[in-house]
Amino acid sequence: LEAMAYVLARMGEEEESLNWHGAVVCFNSARLLLEEVKRRDSRIPSVRYSLGRVLVKLMRLEQASEEFSEAAKQCGKGTVLSDLCIAQVADVLLLNGSHGECVDFCERWLGHVKKDVPLRRVFATALAEAHVTQGSTKLVVQEALKFFEAVTSREGEAVQADFCCLAELYGRMNRFQEAAHLLDQAEAMRPGTWQVPYYNGLVCVHGADYTAALACLDEARRRAPMEPGPWSKIGHVLGMMGRARDAEDAERKAESIKNERNSIVAEEVGRGAA
Repeated sequence: LEAMAYVLARMGEEEESLNWHGAVVCFNSARLLLEEVKRRDSRIPSVRYSLGRVLVKLMRLEQASEEFSEAAKQCGKGTVLSDLCIAQVADVLLLNGSHGECVDFCERWLGHVKKDVPLRRVFATALAEAHVTQGSTKLVVQEALKFFEAVTSREGEAVQADFCCLAELYGRMNRFQEAAHLLDQAEAMRPGTWQVPYYNGLVCVHGADYTAALACLDEARRRAPMEPGPWSKIGHVLGMMGRARDAEDAERKAESIKNERNSIVAEEVGRGAA
């Protein structure tokens, strides 16, 4: 059952950009299988970890955090899986928008994990997202910059998001050519994801090239029609361009997508419970 759940979760990940409903069906089917395994024996930490990952996909973040915490306790300190679970708890805080709490959590745990790259990744991302500007001054937290520069220089250790985050930081520093090279690397790593044109749009915003930013963000929303992030950022850029009515329309579109995503999840999870 655990292996079947893993396959279903991977299928969901492959579908989520273009077919959100199909992805949710896969994620919820994986959830039901993992909950059945957990019902039979709740002492298998890998099951609790996998269940947490699926619950994140279904936007059940509080439940996901509970599963990661329990899995970490079952493993005991110093194991690879417990370190991954701790990083996932931090990531849930980040997904909730609790940047300060996430930073505090990471600082408490960084000295207690052996495999620290996943937790340091969340820590660096939280720092970067929490400190963007101060007035009209763009901010770059050196600890975040150093992590992303280090991890992207080590072969086989970086993920696509590392290149994207570093590109965005370079955009704040007006290092646009280097940012473009990083985004090319990110695209080569996983072609066709919406995150690369999205971050390209953020870099263009830092360069005050709002027309180019809109083109990049439009590509991002085409790659992921059910992802609200591109529409929300489109609204932000349109507002910066003085196009208030268009900005409001884009924000409404982002909110509409969020509501539709939530409705699809609620309907599918409810059907599974019935």
